[in-house]
Amino acid sequence: MISYQATGNGIGNVSEVDQSASSTGPGYSVYYSYNSAGDRTQSEYSTPNGIITWQYGDYAEVGTADKPGSVPQTLTKLSGGLGTSLTAEEMDYQYDSTGRLTAQWHLIDAFRLKLLLGQDFCSSQHGSILS
Repeated sequence: MISYQATGNGIGNVSEVDQSASSTGPGYSVYYSYNSAGDRTQSEYSTPNGIITWQYGDYAEVGTADKPGSVPQTLTKLSGGLGTSLTAEEMDYQYDSTGRLTAQWHLIDAFRLKLLLGQDFCSSQHGSILS
């Protein structure tokens, strides 16, 4: 089920998505928040395993003079479910001038990168990849 924002910030935008449990997985809900400009500010994923919150930011202007828009270039995971502190986990997006997605990156902190790859890719030997 998809619900749309009927009043307040983000009117007309998606406010909630509910996915029922099925044979392929458990159910979950996603709730969206918007600022006064109508830009999405947060997504809250409520699952049987807990709540995960992501914050949108670094908006870029796209579109044309007669049909302007804005798109988020950054999506950052917040700590502790309903937390308010940014974590090092971040997704970055690049768009063309019309607002079409052209590239995306998933960034994690250097410590987790070292654990995943078994080496320090942020050392002077390799040069920094997290600049």
